[in-house]
Amino acid sequence: MADKALPYQFVETRLGGICWLVREDYRESTLEAWGSGWKGSEIVRTVPGRKVRRLESQRPILIKHFRHQDFLGLLKALLRGTPAAREWKTLQQAQRRDIATPAPLALGERVGLLKSESFLVSEAFRNAISLDRYLAGPEGKNVFKRWTVIRKVASLIRKAHDGGLQQPDLHLGNIMIRETENGLEAFLIDLQRATLAGTLTTQKRVANLAVLHGGCADMSRTDRLRFLKHYLSYPPPLPFDLRQLTAELEQKGRRHRFNLWRSRQKRCLRENRDFARRRRGAFFGFARRDCLSEDFARLLEKPDRLVALPGTHVVKDSRTTTVAVNRDLRRRFYIKRYNYQGLGYAIKDLFRSSRARRTWLAANSLHMRGIFVALPLAYLERRRFGFLLESYILTAAVDGEPLRDILRRYRDFGYPLSEKRTLLGALARVVKRLHESGVACRDLKASNLVVDKSESGSFRFHIVDFDGVYFGRVGWRRRMKNLARLAEEAARYRCFTRADRLRFLVNYLGSPARDWKRAWKQVASRL
Repeated sequence: MADKALPYQFVETRLGGICWLVREDYRESTLEAWGSGWKGSEIVRTVPGRKVRRLESQRPILIKHFRHQDFLGLLKALLRGTPAAREWKTLQQAQRRDIATPAPLALGERVGLLKSESFLVSEAFRNAISLDRYLAGPEGKNVFKRWTVIRKVASLIRKAHDGGLQQPDLHLGNIMIRETENGLEAFLIDLQRATLAGTLTTQKRVANLAVLHGGCADMSRTDRLRFLKHYLSYPPPLPFDLRQLTAELEQKGRRHRFNLWRSRQKRCLRENRDFARRRRGAFFGFARRDCLSEDFARLLEKPDRLVALPGTHVVKDSRTTTVAVNRDLRRRFYIKRYNYQGLGYAIKDLFRSSRARRTWLAANSLHMRGIFVALPLAYLERRRFGFLLESYILTAAVDGEPLRDILRRYRDFGYPLSEKRTLLGALARVVKRLHESGVACRDLKASNLVVDKSESGSFRFHIVDFDGVYFGRVGWRRRMKNLARLAEEAARYRCFTRADRLRFLVNYLGSPARDWKRAWKQVASRL
């Protein structure tokens, strides 16, 4: 594909030890803003090594500031160029090929042997939101607008692929939508890792579409098919078999989703934009940044006093754990303390993570998979000479009623038949989603599930206990163990008949319900 010339020129200048390459019409405003320390800008994202600012002016701009002080980062900057320079080059190439992206405005670099930093200034759009927020908002509820934006995004991705652009981070958050007088516009952002070459091969197209498909699990099958049909029919049409392509994307998208979950599983144990490291006195742990209000941060300084706080009610006190609920702060939360169990366990904990840390990791992994859980707020532990003395995990309280209490009410006072069947169907779909997301729980029982009933009569289940959660391949045998655990508990209540248990199994297996006889026999044999 022939690249067209850009309609503007760049000028070089040096200021404050930084070499700048700036677009002529933005030269004065960009350098003036940099000289004032980006005064008036708003920080929109902060991660280790990168800070993103937005500066509102007559023509708003986005500033990405990269810092590399570790050896690997410095080596990459010297050999491959700084992250800002790589994205700068990709943005220019995309503009030459008429691919909708923000225009590059300025590049600033200071590269040395001991310290490296770079700045990328790009165009920012007013009233633009990410595609996931657009579809989840009121605009996405409008069928006409939803279909229009899906077709617009399909045209954008097809044009990018035809232009040779491959975006490894092709997810809904990196596709921006804005409404203008001329209608909807869509454009790609965050091209730091993107590559541009000739027209993409069929194999690379499918691989890139699988990345997008893997991040769209919550979108309906109809939306995904509409996207694919428009992508394939965009001129010139591509000779793909739609059914075969859909099956391939489903398989590869699922694999991409699992790889992504696995790679991000331990983000909650690192300092980043979502989680903050906490160390106060003898206690060490992590907390969710968006929950760190001034009052809550003060509580985390002395977690050993949390259970005795005014307004805190102990709901469980055993040799191994103590659980309490605090209702005084704006956010109700549960405190779970794992008690010291003697020297034998302390020696074991020298070579493994604390139960609070494992629970924190499991809860955040479930939340990342889009499974409803009691939101984990913080975890803390105290060790002496490596020996674990105590550990805590704090989770947000969930509105609703424990499933165990609902089952007891059905048994003692009766139930509406339609409500019971809706409840069982919702529970079956929750368990199915757990297993399809590579999650199993050996302690899957009614007391660990909180049910929230909406005004429309539907049910939402939240998992509130994370001990015994397994991540990995959930095979048939492990699935049947989980189902048998629930069936064993349901068998205690006469209100759940044999037909109810069979209906639950059919809802779990989906339509058509294959192997239901085999599943029925295996679950029954474990009771």
